[in-house]
Parts: sequence; C-alpha cells; structure tokens
Amino acid sequence: MTLNLVITVDTEEGFDWYKPFSRTGYSTMSLFEHDFHMSGFYKSYNIRPLSLISYPLLNDIDNQRLLKKHAKSKIYNFGTHLHSWVTPPFDEELSDFNSFAHNLPADLEFKKLKTLTEKFHEVFGQAPLFYKAGRYGVSQRSFEFLENLGYRFDFSPYALRDFSEKFGPNFSHLGNEPYYPLDQESDLLTVPATADYIGYLSPKLWVRKLYNHSLLSRLKFKSFCSQLGLINFIPLSPELSSEKEMQDLTRELIYRGQKLFHLSYHSSSFSVGGNPYAKTQKDIYLLAERLKNYLHFFQDIGGSFDVLHILNQFPRKIEKTVKK
Repeated sequence: MTLNLVITVDTEEGFDWYKPFSRTGYSTMSLFEHDFHMSGFYKSYNIRPLSLISYPLLNDIDNQRLLKKHAKSKIYNFGTHLHSWVTPPFDEELSDFNSFAHNLPADLEFKKLKTLTEKFHEVFGQAPLFYKAGRYGVSQRSFEFLENLGYRFDFSPYALRDFSEKFGPNFSHLGNEPYYPLDQESDLLTVPATADYIGYLSPKLWVRKLYNHSLLSRLKFKSFCSQLGLINFIPLSPELSSEKEMQDLTRELIYRGQKLFHLSYHSSSFSVGGNPYAKTQKDIYLLAERLKNYLHFFQDIGGSFDVLHILNQFPRKIEKTVKK
C-alpha cells in the first residue's frame, strides 16, 4: 500500500459545547461556511474528503441543495454522523451520558441510526456506506447495527484516547491500524482517527500514565515534556495540533511503518461560535491555513487522498458465496 490520507469532516450543526444539550437552538450554516473556506481548495488539488453529515443538516432544505450540488460535482464523498440528541426519535432524557449513542437503550440507538440512514437515502437517492458516531460513541453493539443497515466503513474510534471520564468510550488501548470489529463474515471496516505519542520517552507506559495525570496537566507538565522532546501526544487534527506537530507525527509513524492516516475535524470549526475551536474569524483563518499547509506537506511526501481507492485496498474478510 502506498502512503494514504483519509480526511473526515464531521459535517454538523453549530452549537455551544459548554451548554447543556438541547434539541433546538443550533445553527445549520456550518456547511456553507466550510464550503467557502475549503471546497475550492479541495477541488483545485483533487482532494476528495469524506463529509459525514448530521441529521439537522440533512433535514434542512438549503443544506440539501448544497449537498446535492457537491454530490454532482464530486468534491466530497458522503456518509452519516449521528448526534443522538438531535436525531429522532426523541425518547431519551437529555444528558451527557445519553449524548453518547452507545449508552442509549439498544432499540433506541438502532432507531436513531435507522432514521439518520433513511434521511441520507432520501437526500442522495442511495444508501450511505460511511459512518462516524458523534462524540465517538460506539460499542460492539453499534458495529452490529451498522452492518445490519448496510454500512461498509466506520470512522468512530480515536486511537489511544480515553473519553470515559465523561461517560464516553475508552480507546486508550486501540492503535492506528484499521480493523474489522465484527466476526469473520463481516465486511465492516473501522478506521480509527490517527493519534499517537512521539518523543524520546514515548514508548514507556509509565511515562504515558504520568503524562496523562490530571494534576500534572494543570501544571503545564505536558507542555514542558513536549518542549524537551520527551513525550507529546498528537492527534492528527488541525483543531488540536499545530502544523509542525502533525508533520512530526506523520514522519514518526511513517518511520514506524504506518501507511494509512486518518485526519479529522468539524465543519462547525469554520463558523464563529460554532464550537470552541472557532471563537473568532482569526481562529478560522489560522485553522484553515494549518489544514491546507499540512495537506500540501502530505502531498509533497507522495501521499494520496482517494478515499474509495484507499479503503477498497483492504480485502473483505470472506468472499460470500452467491446462492443460485
């Protein structure tokens, strides 16, 4: 396999991440604002990201028009992104716990996934193949539901990250390699978002535990370790990492033998106030520059961005026999 990058865009409504979850009061403009900053760039460089769309945007007439326009021009590939609190049916109480879809009762998680999947089919005229859970909220049960609904690729897990403090899943023991989360007859492939530790002391587990200690984090211990080149945890995202950090991570993982990378960010990061990464217009400008510069870098080192070609390089688990 050659060097490849999958770009996933959580194409979602804008809302205040620090306020309690609400079924209303969100903005549906992030698709248009992301389009203004990034679609021309992607088209010019023949980069085709994967836009994973939440229910409020799929259900909005103006967004539907833009999505259909992009589908026709083939700037993006498309899939679904489940925000459970704004996806019918609304049978659960709003809470941090329930904002992770995998924490919901099984029948309710499936119903929300089915609603989202059917809305996608209504807009695009075809079933979605790509999925990513909002807040990374997946479990083994979720993967079974996705296969049942006809999905082929999932992008929900985040390598080496732990969200259990806020009722979310724990991926701290999950690496960057794609994997098949179900049995040997399943074709569902999961591609974790890329993240890893780099630095002189990064292989040592006790150093990682110390690095992640909440008290030391408040004392700027992580920054100190990073500056000295001892250890630094870097997610491959322009929202969480600098341009240099993303390049350093990529070089290190290539040295370790990694060929497939998964970069992720939110469309709401291009709307002022859409999320914590976009407090001002300057934040948006700088984020777009980090992203574009990193993609130039990846292209310069011989990387490819064709998501369908990339993912289809992974063999299906078992070639199923066609019954005559």
